[in-house]
Amino acid sequence: MNKDSSALPYITRILIPTRRNYAVRRERLVDSLKRNLTKKVQILRAPAGYGKTALLVEMASEMSLPVCWYSFEPEDDDPQMFLRYCLQSIRAVSPNFGISYRPLTRAGSNANWHTQCGFLVNALESDIDGEVALVFDDLHWIDGKQDLEEALSLLIERAPPKVHFVLASRIWPSLACLPKLAASGDLVSLDLSDFRFSTDEAVQLLSNLREAPTSTEAAEAINERTGGWAAGILLTANTSTTSVSPNGVDVTNRDMLFDYLSAEVFDELPEAIRRFLLRTSILSEFTAVFCDNLMGSSNSQGLIDQVKDRGLFLEERSGEMSTFAYHDLFRD
Repeated sequence: MNKDSSALPYITRILIPTRRNYAVRRERLVDSLKRNLTKKVQILRAPAGYGKTALLVEMASEMSLPVCWYSFEPEDDDPQMFLRYCLQSIRAVSPNFGISYRPLTRAGSNANWHTQCGFLVNALESDIDGEVALVFDDLHWIDGKQDLEEALSLLIERAPPKVHFVLASRIWPSLACLPKLAASGDLVSLDLSDFRFSTDEAVQLLSNLREAPTSTEAAEAINERTGGWAAGILLTANTSTTSVSPNGVDVTNRDMLFDYLSAEVFDELPEAIRRFLLRTSILSEFTAVFCDNLMGSSNSQGLIDQVKDRGLFLEERSGEMSTFAYHDLFRD
């Protein structure tokens, strides 16, 4: 790291995470990311624990072009700090990047973030030879933070064509540039259906985790129970035995699963959605009309739509009137 990085509080946020030793190379997804690097933006959208970060790490390890990384955190709220992190992330792969921009990276600079963004875009044009990928992980943490969303949108929109962005988020990003990019065919995405583990991927994950072969039957049963959710497969597999049993879920792992869902999923939701989930969790299935009658409200369909948009383990069953049910693990 160069000396300018010392002004940043958590420089580790621009470092590509270490690949886990039990990680599965998900060839179909890695190949999709590599194939679509010709696009300006790729979006990975799935709930917590579906392997978005692991996929990005796998992609980064196989790229022939430089990959610059930044992980958003809940405390992010300053566009100037975000742009300074971006600068240092790019300098990690190109140490002389943005020399003329350097005075603007220091704390206390009088330049506003629009000016900083402009200089960064200019440096991307003048100081980068060849193509480069900018990866932004955990983008959901800036949802509703207007200045940060505007700064990222402007950076994406104004960056030269040789710069490619890969965005990972639990929800669809609220960036003004995305509709135009979608209309021009310069945006592609992977969503929850893509991230669900196949039986073969579950076999490989469980075998790597146990360092021993796992039967297709056992992996298929666990995969079915977890809906192909990577974190669920890891947390519900009974790792205390010499083999993986499809029904082997011990108390410790249930506690871990509860803690994971509480901290990584439930606690991060808006209060209105948390209340709705709690009150409807007693139901084996429900409709929007039934929920309105149960809770004396008129906005249940809107809340159901928000739950669906966030990919929160909600199953929709066909019929004359849409009927919904939570996945057993999430409902419990």
